[in-house]
Amino acid sequence: MRRILTILIVILNIGGFYANSDPRPKKVKVYYTAPPVFQDSFWETHQAPDEWVETIVLTDEDILAFPTAKGGGRNAVGGWGGTIYHVTTLAETGPGSLVEAMYANGPRIVVFDVGGEIVWTQQRSIFFADPNITILGQTAPSPGITIRGAGIRSMASEVIIRFLRIRDTGEGDPIGVTNHETGQTVQNVIIDHVSLMWGADENFSVTGDSGGSSNAPTRNVTLQNSIIAESVGSPGYYGALIGLNVDNISILQNYWANLGNRIPEHTYGDASEFEFVNNVIYNYNRAVTTSFGPAIVESIGNIFKADSDYPPEQANHVYQLNGTENPNGTIGEGTMYQFDNVQIGTNPFNMMNSNWSSVNQSQRTLTSSYTPLPSSEVVNAVLNNVGPSTLFSDAVDERVINNYTNEDGVRDFTDIATVGGFPTISSTTHPSGYDTDNDGLSEAYETLNGGNINPNDKPSMFYIDGNKRIDQSGVSTNLKITHMYVFSADLAGDWDGFTTTQNPLNNWTPAKRRVQSNIISN
Repeated sequence: MRRILTILIVILNIGGFYANSDPRPKKVKVYYTAPPVFQDSFWETHQAPDEWVETIVLTDEDILAFPTAKGGGRNAVGGWGGTIYHVTTLAETGPGSLVEAMYANGPRIVVFDVGGEIVWTQQRSIFFADPNITILGQTAPSPGITIRGAGIRSMASEVIIRFLRIRDTGEGDPIGVTNHETGQTVQNVIIDHVSLMWGADENFSVTGDSGGSSNAPTRNVTLQNSIIAESVGSPGYYGALIGLNVDNISILQNYWANLGNRIPEHTYGDASEFEFVNNVIYNYNRAVTTSFGPAIVESIGNIFKADSDYPPEQANHVYQLNGTENPNGTIGEGTMYQFDNVQIGTNPFNMMNSNWSSVNQSQRTLTSSYTPLPSSEVVNAVLNNVGPSTLFSDAVDERVINNYTNEDGVRDFTDIATVGGFPTISSTTHPSGYDTDNDGLSEAYETLNGGNINPNDKPSMFYIDGNKRIDQSGVSTNLKITHMYVFSADLAGDWDGFTTTQNPLNNWTPAKRRVQSNIISN
């Protein structure tokens, strides 16, 4: 009996404790209305990783040669919408070769089913003149594509070239853009994330008609996000030549290393126009040079750094006229705008001496869509995003990039063995099942977008992974982009910098559940 009474007392005490712990009046129902989602501890939203999607909403202004295209060549049409050419062999010529695709007619998109080194033995540039071509080096398997032995000379309009290495090119430049003696205007060319090295003259050139009678220009050309280094052409060891009769040339966010002169040089001075913006120049002899009269040049936000143990004897001023660093007398006709350029490691001379005052402008004279980065941001922005190494690691590119930080490196040499020679480059193919229908799109991408799709279709919505999509429903019909455009841009990382909005996937409504409640009712 005593035990039963003890249990009853305990039960009564517990009941009294709970009854007295709530100060609210008895016999009153208390209702709790859920606050907005994400606001308080009483409710939580269940949100699985795939229940939200990041959306990039495109407008007409976003439709460029590719999403990160800049400068004069940013609107190049390339071969988008054209025939898909697969490079299936590293052979110099023949079916499935890169040369066969370059020589083809009509709009064409070049994708790579193989990776490795393509050796061109003819020791002179491979010319192509049929317009509308897009060469997508980023579609190759690792280690990407390296071309050796000869360069590419584009005599065509509407050209897009991305993610290639071109080295040791015999008598020609690794890449040249020209209409020499064709009598045709060449326009809308953009070259992005390439590595151009060991050319026998310059590593890059662009020129209009300088040998014919047509006076046809080359215009709207961009070289961006690229490595231009270690020319082996004595005596100048040149970087780049901007030639006669060119207009709207943009040299943006490139790394120039271990070169002598022409970084770049605009020769002939015939009122041709070019902008040289946000470049990093390391271990040079002479830098920006303009010659023979009325060039229109803008040089903005560039970093000029001399090698620590080999100060350039001609680099106490960045700019030269007619091969003279400190020209005498009045300079007429041409214009130069330079702003926010930085010299590192040279004697503390000015960018230009007082004799340049008649051409030095107080504000920009060229119209450009590119907004320069401040010089304080340029080194990190450029060295972390140049050449194909952003996708495909390469010992030579990495050595040259590290030269800047290590303050070492060699220039003015003619034997590639001086810097270690050619690396060993493996030959690879995409894994089995990567692209079973041979349309250039990976099976993974096609699965995200509904299965067997046409690479040239232009839907309103594209999915680039399970949580990110591209919405072009607001883009004008004549500007809409294709699956191949979106897929190749994703391979290149182009979409990473775009602003996104967060949307429920498939109109999904967040599910809520109550995780805590103090509701009391009778």
